[in-house]
Amino acid sequence: GARTTGARTTGASRLLGACLALAALTSGVVDAQDHARRPVRFLYVDDPVVTQPVVVAPAPRVILTPAPAPSPVVVVTHHTTYEPEPIAPPPPAMQPSWFFGVGAGGLALLDGSRGAVPSYALELGVGLDVVDVVLRADLARAFSEGDSLYTAGAGFRYRFATGRVQPRLGAGLESLFRHAGGQPAARAFAATAEIGVDLRVPTHFGALEIGLDTRLHRGLAGDERARVTVLAFGLRAAFRFQ
Repeated sequence: GARTTGARTTGASRLLGACLALAALTSGVVDAQDHARRPVRFLYVDDPVVTQPVVVAPAPRVILTPAPAPSPVVVVTHHTTYEPEPIAPPPPAMQPSWFFGVGAGGLALLDGSRGAVPSYALELGVGLDVVDVVLRADLARAFSEGDSLYTAGAGFRYRFATGRVQPRLGAGLESLFRHAGGQPAARAFAATAEIGVDLRVPTHFGALEIGLDTRLHRGLAGDERARVTVLAFGLRAAFRFQ
């Protein structure tokens, strides 16, 4: 009788548990469907905002005082002026020049006969700035007594200007030869001095010089017949290569 009672009690318990589980499952399904139809809404309540009282303070009074008048500013500027030193232009380069000239005029013996005869001259020289070195020869063939006279020597010339008009002075030493009719040639050592003026005309190759020339020949030593004083004068033309 006890076993039967226990078995019934156990069966009843199991049945009750099954019913409760079914009821719970049913309730969960119903709650899920109800929750799907009526979703859960949450209400959030914020904390009350505490506002601070606003205190309005009166603005401070600003007293504007006029700015002081600016004092005049005097600007003193010192300028130091230096006079530039004069720059001397460099001296022109001294370029040598070569010249060849001819002359024609007259020649007069100052001893004895005072007559003048035609004479001719040849010259060849080199110039450096205003100084010329000249090789020169003079020839006169028709004196009253049938003599002839010629000279050959060297000398220096100094020109006082380098422009168009060039005054000049010169001096030199030479040999003087005199041929009298039918007699051997007489020879003397002589000195010469000259004065003249030239007009220079520039050209593409140099300069053409045309001038007046006066020379004095004086025999110093040698044969008595050749120690004469001769004055030559005439025109001169020379071409200078530079």
